[in-house]
Amino acid sequence: MPRTVSLACVLATAILLLAAPGSWAVTVMNQFPAIPGGPPLYFVEGVAYGDGYVYYSNSEALFQLDATTGAPLKQQAVSGFINDLDWVNGEVWGSRVTPPSIVRFDPDTFAELGSFDVTAAGIPEGITFDGTLALFSVDGPPALVYELDPATGTVGASRASLATDPEALAYSDGFLWEAGKVEGEIHKVNRNTGQLIASFPTPTADTHGMGWDGQYLWATAYQTSMVYQYDVSDVNVGPTLTYVQTAGYQTDGVDPDSGSSTTWFDFRCVYTDADNDAPWYVLVSIRQNGVPVSGSPFFLTNTGDYTYDDGAIYSYQKRLPAASNYTYRFFAANQFANATG
Repeated sequence: MPRTVSLACVLATAILLLAAPGSWAVTVMNQFPAIPGGPPLYFVEGVAYGDGYVYYSNSEALFQLDATTGAPLKQQAVSGFINDLDWVNGEVWGSRVTPPSIVRFDPDTFAELGSFDVTAAGIPEGITFDGTLALFSVDGPPALVYELDPATGTVGASRASLATDPEALAYSDGFLWEAGKVEGEIHKVNRNTGQLIASFPTPTADTHGMGWDGQYLWATAYQTSMVYQYDVSDVNVGPTLTYVQTAGYQTDGVDPDSGSSTTWFDFRCVYTDADNDAPWYVLVSIRQNGVPVSGSPFFLTNTGDYTYDDGAIYSYQKRLPAASNYTYRFFAANQFANATG
């Protein structure tokens, strides 16, 4: 009678370096006083970055600012109260209260180039551009984020905003940054799924505008009447490992669970990273009577899915000498953290 191979899974000890969703401290790279609007409320509103300049709006005017000192280089009175700004295809776009619209400005002259009516959606607050579609938020109720076709102005799909009383939006590398007037946090959100990835606290509770410069996140704050430049590169959550949810793998990550010395055992796990960061490695450590088998740990290979925010399956196949008391663990890491699971 042939001798058998019997496997038992030992769950990997979680090494928790980053939490999901988490709360993070960020570095303030630069800050300078904003130019508030007039009395009685002295509003501080939108901010955007484009072509080496910071663009800023208060309740009454649009400004081009020196990105280092915040010194005003030009300004122009604007009507309708501009809430937030973004740089879209070489233009400055703003979310306007009256009438509710997305308005386009020439960045050199601040002349209005056109606008899109969004009255049916509500009063636009934050605005950003993901390279294909514009997005704007409304505070409702309900609080929503809408898509907008930048060529036609057609308002498209919407989803719930993760900000309370949403006020500001920005986009960077597959993520939205959302902020509201009251919670004192900026949220990093998966652009496609709307999933919260992480949040970080802000100096005051009321972020009113945000923009992305390719490396840093700009934001305005009403209470402090300041413009901030944040390094948010560390706002990241660690990866996770889970079992593949198909027959044979759901409870232990290997199929089959026993066999002979000629059996190919297929070890599989799902690597997921909410920031879509690729793994440095995905490994399986196999031991027999507590001693690593020759060559262990072994690298699992990707089965063909390189989108990590919704999970990618990794696999390794191996024959084992006939024996009992085999145990195994899965491990993974990326540039930011070890995987938990």
